Amino acid sequence: MQPQFTRPQAIQAPCFAVIVMMAVQFVCPSICLAFQLEPGLSRLTRSSTSKFFLRYSPDGRYLLYSSHHANRRAANQILVGARIVAADGSSDHPLLSDFDAQVQIQEHPMVSPDGTQLLISGGGNDTGNSSKDVFVIEFDPSAAGAGTETKKKTSDRKLRKLNPETPDSKDVLLGEEPAWSPDGRQIAFVTIDEKLWVADADGHNKTTIAQMGGQYCHQPDWSPDGQWIAFASDRDGNIELFRVL
Repeated sequence: MQPQFTRPQAIQAPCFAVIVMMAVQFVCPSICLAFQLEPGLSRLTRSSTSKFFLRYSPDGRYLLYSSHHANRRAANQILVGARIVAADGSSDHPLLSDFDAQVQIQEHPMVSPDGTQLLISGGGNDTGNSSKDVFVIEFDPSAAGAGTETKKKTSDRKLRKLNPETPDSKDVLLGEEPAWSPDGRQIAFVTIDEKLWVADADGHNKTTIAQMGGQYCHQPDWSPDGQWIAFASDRDGNIELFRVL
């Protein structure tokens, strides 16, 4: 049986419009049309910046994430900023804008299980890009909205390194990518020498849990029962998932 060939057809206007829109989507991913969304899929944010490190607040009312801006560190401006948005996509705004000049890199925002404290991986004038540290600040869910009231509440709080003895030190005191334990009594974090650590929630009793080979040890997270810590490492070549008791 001879194969059947179909003569190429001219591109009709509706098809051409879809192709153009797909091209625009590739160039500017912030554009998203309603007819392109699958049933049950809702877009929560609308901006051209890249977004990552998202986590729900413990009560499920908010999403916290980091947003990447243009490289402006020489001007003491934010490079990676922590943001918060309501679970329905409303009231998307910066979370720590009063501290942008102090901590220009704000990654891995995570609220404590009791909803009172916020941890971030922070870097800036004192720590540098490759030497982030753990910062902590009071988290007030009632301040998670836009307007001058939120600005006032934010400015009344203090962002500090998680170390009660030397919170103003320019040295790296703990590490980065902090994750609360389910009971809020400990945090897990990593350091640039490929170590996984655990410390008390106040920064005391820093203990090495695992020394990994390779060049990647990141993204620690606790199991819901608090018995295990999972993380990613390239100790065996490829980046794989591991867990440790």
